Amino acid sequence: MPVILIVGIVGGIATTTEVSSIAVVFSIIVSVFIYRGMSLKSFIATLADSAAMAGMVLLMVSAGSAFSWTLAVSGLQGMVSDFLALLGGSAFAFMAFSIVLMVVMGSILEGLPSLLIFGPMLLQLTKVYGIAPIPFGIVIIIAMGIGTFIPPFGICYFVTCSVMDTSVERMTPRFLPYLAVLVVGLILIAAFPAISLVLPQAFNLR
Repeated sequence: MPVILIVGIVGGIATTTEVSSIAVVFSIIVSVFIYRGMSLKSFIATLADSAAMAGMVLLMVSAGSAFSWTLAVSGLQGMVSDFLALLGGSAFAFMAFSIVLMVVMGSILEGLPSLLIFGPMLLQLTKVYGIAPIPFGIVIIIAMGIGTFIPPFGICYFVTCSVMDTSVERMTPRFLPYLAVLVVGLILIAAFPAISLVLPQAFNLR
C-alpha cells in the first residue's frame, strides 16, 4: 500500500483522492482474499465506523474553513504585516512569529486553509527580512504539521486517536516526548536552513 500511495502521487499517475481510493480497494481485497479476516459483518461494521469518523473530520474541516474565510475577510493579513513592522525588521522575530502563527493556525484550522491564508503573505515578507523562500516554506509546512497534531486542538490528533480507538487523555502523556522532538527539530531547521536543503542539493533539485 505505501508503494501504491507514493508511486501514484509522486509519479503523477493519479490525484491523492484517487490514489487513496485505490489503496482502500487494495486493502479490502487483501483483507478478504489473502488474510481472510474480513467477513460481510465486519465489512459493514467497518463502513459504519468509517462513516462516523468521516463525519467527525468533515465537521471539523468545515468549521475550520468557515473560520479561515472569516480571517480572510477581516483584514487579518494587513494587521499581521503592521505587527511585523513593529518588530523592527528582525529576521529572527519574523521567523519565530511565523512558526508560532502556523502552529496555532494549524491546530485550529485544517492544514490547507491555514497555508492558503498565511503562506503567500508570509512568503512575500521573506524578501523584506532577507530569508530564503525554500527553507522558510519547509519551516512553515513543518510548523503547520505540528499544529495539526498538537493536543488538544489538532484535527489530525483527534483522527489518530479515533483510528487507534483510544482517548485523547490517554494518548497525550505518551505523545508529549515525540512532540518535544518535533519542536526541537523544527527549531534546528529554522536556525540552520542548510539542513532542509541537504536532500534537494544531493539530488540536484532547484
